[in-house]
Amino acid sequence: MTRGDLTASKVLGVLDRYIADHDALSVLPFNTEPVPERPLMGRGRRATLLMCQIDIYLWPARNDLGPVHRSEVKLGAVAYTFDVDFIHRNPVLNSAVMSEWEGGAKAATLGQVYSSWASFSHNHPRAAHWIALDAFFDDEVPLPLKVRTIAATGRRCIVLGRVSQAQRFALAAEGAVAILDEDSTAAEIPRQIEAVVVGATPTLPPQTSIGTRLTDREIQVLELFAQRRALTASSLASGLGLRTTTVRGHLFRGRRKLTAAGLKCATRGELANALQEIGYSHTDAQWHAAGRW
Repeated sequence: MTRGDLTASKVLGVLDRYIADHDALSVLPFNTEPVPERPLMGRGRRATLLMCQIDIYLWPARNDLGPVHRSEVKLGAVAYTFDVDFIHRNPVLNSAVMSEWEGGAKAATLGQVYSSWASFSHNHPRAAHWIALDAFFDDEVPLPLKVRTIAATGRRCIVLGRVSQAQRFALAAEGAVAILDEDSTAAEIPRQIEAVVVGATPTLPPQTSIGTRLTDREIQVLELFAQRRALTASSLASGLGLRTTTVRGHLFRGRRKLTAAGLKCATRGELANALQEIGYSHTDAQWHAAGRW
């Protein structure tokens, strides 16, 4: 069957068979049912894996299908435009980027704009194929875990922010395709993102990292525990909706993996240094430079 033979009903049949064969855990992006509000974490990784495995374009018969790409036929050729969701902590920058995007980018279309990871997580099944992500959200989901989650659902992540060389390696290992770490204006950001999307800017080469041995929850618990807020295991458990013994178990197993890799992490300070060394945590100087702490 060729792409030209596809119809909306056939595509939906393919989706149904895929879900049955792969035991999908959540709502696919083409479903119009309400999505439960919960953080986008590792347990839902397979939920939207189909997004990159089958190209879905606009079918007039089913306008409710959320497209990964949009295409227009011009003079016998297909011209693609790529949707990009923009996630940044600064609402002023978000507004400025929205204003500048229409005249600043041709091949990339601005999708949804979010000012928090939580708001993006709530709507993630309908997210665009490309995600531009702020590197300095100060929340309960560390940056490498955000990148891992985006990449695991078949999307492509562009990180915005000045990060260390160790972080570049770590984020590439978790699936980031590009890092825009220059001090750019709202008018420049859409063009820089578009250059990555269309392939004019080289993407990050594949990397390996010690941090990829950690589970999603281990990354989260280790990072939150090592932060200068000095949260206890019980306070972490309360905030994450876990048992204190569960949090301590994640701390123990995560530290054991880092220790096996030759890193010191017996104390809170050593753990913070170890996470920074492997690129899985920001330094205090980075937070200060970003105006967060």
